[in-house]
Amino acid sequence: MLSSKITKLFQNKLVNLYGTSITYKLLCVAISFLNSILINRCLGVALRGEYTTITTLASLFQLFMNLGIGTAYPAFKRRYPDESKTIFTTLVFFLSVTYLVVIASIFPILDNSYRYAVIIAFLMTVENLLVFVAIVEDVSKRNKINCVTLIIYTIILTAILIFCKHNLYMVLLAVAFNHVMLCCCFIGFFKVSKIRRKSLNKKILFELFSIALPAMFMNLLMYLNYHADVLFLKYMTDDNIAVGLYGTAVTLGNMLWIIPDAFKEILY
Repeated sequence: MLSSKITKLFQNKLVNLYGTSITYKLLCVAISFLNSILINRCLGVALRGEYTTITTLASLFQLFMNLGIGTAYPAFKRRYPDESKTIFTTLVFFLSVTYLVVIASIFPILDNSYRYAVIIAFLMTVENLLVFVAIVEDVSKRNKINCVTLIIYTIILTAILIFCKHNLYMVLLAVAFNHVMLCCCFIGFFKVSKIRRKSLNKKILFELFSIALPAMFMNLLMYLNYHADVLFLKYMTDDNIAVGLYGTAVTLGNMLWIIPDAFKEILY
């Protein structure tokens, strides 16, 4: 009797989680669609092509930079329930410092487009590492944070449309600021701040990378499967208008993945 009540409570909780997560994802789809319209209106077709190339490169770079580490957090949460957050916080800190040093050393030799791509890639890497902590700790809170930051991002894009139309770098700064907001919210609301160097040892790192690296290669192949054509189009034709039109279609197409992502997050 007690067992059936527990099972029923668990099922109800799971249904509520799925329902809430899907609702938030639908809201995110609507806001993201509006943001896509605002970006298109801000930039026009040609500048949209440059924007697409830079953000696609940034996403590709971050897949290498995050090393798939975030995907290992659910497993570590089970194995080390009390230490998992400290382990990941410490790892994120050391990776961030390492990448900042590397970026600072190569920054002077990069042109503006690659500079923005590298900066956005760094911010996306940190966000990607933190988002798995947020999803596992409290997926509902993570969804609320995502919705609020998306609304703020929409307001910023609207201001750019009104005051700084056809300014690519202002839009890229808005993208970077959106990632900074998410990182700060995840650190603050999920208390991802405890750093302890001794929490990282050879055993921990071996376990972590044995899970993370295969995931990184899988994510990389999946990303290239859906986005490599944007880069091919850019370097084969060097036609920003064609890239802008194609990039808009890819952005809209990717929104279809947001609902399946809701189920994936609950499974995590």
